[in-house]
Amino acid sequence: MTNTVTLQRRLTDLLHTASDMQKRNCIRKPRVRGGDYASFAIMAAGIELLGCLCDKCDISDSKLSRRRFINAIRCFFPEQYHAHAEQLYKLRCGLLHVCRPDRGVVLCSRAAGDREEHLSTVDGNLYLVAEKMLFDFRKALKKAIKDKRERLNSIVLYTGI
Repeated sequence: MTNTVTLQRRLTDLLHTASDMQKRNCIRKPRVRGGDYASFAIMAAGIELLGCLCDKCDISDSKLSRRRFINAIRCFFPEQYHAHAEQLYKLRCGLLHVCRPDRGVVLCSRAAGDREEHLSTVDGNLYLVAEKMLFDFRKALKKAIKDKRERLNSIVLYTGI
């Protein structure tokens, strides 16, 4: 038997996961090694999922990753992200395909003592700060859940569990 769940439920689950990561300080506590790195991978996958709310295509349609990711950045994230949408998509590709960011994107966190500004560009590299991006990701999820409720409830996911 195949189980189904609406996208509304999945995004709510993702919001709870992101909130839990902040509450438990998964990024900030040194004993949670790689928490900052893992948070970027979760956010990258979640951003693409948000993008399916910005089009009328079926969620399972192929060859829409780039368009959906960039649309999600433009629809749900603060304006300072928009100019970096293409580089952020490269982050998604690197993390989800080979578990490392693509060239030109540097992942950092305050917990590791990094001092770079979030979304700053130095020597052609875009710096992303885990704590700040997680905060903005949570806001994007909340905005999507609030603004796209009808579309969220119309998209059914097959979970297999």
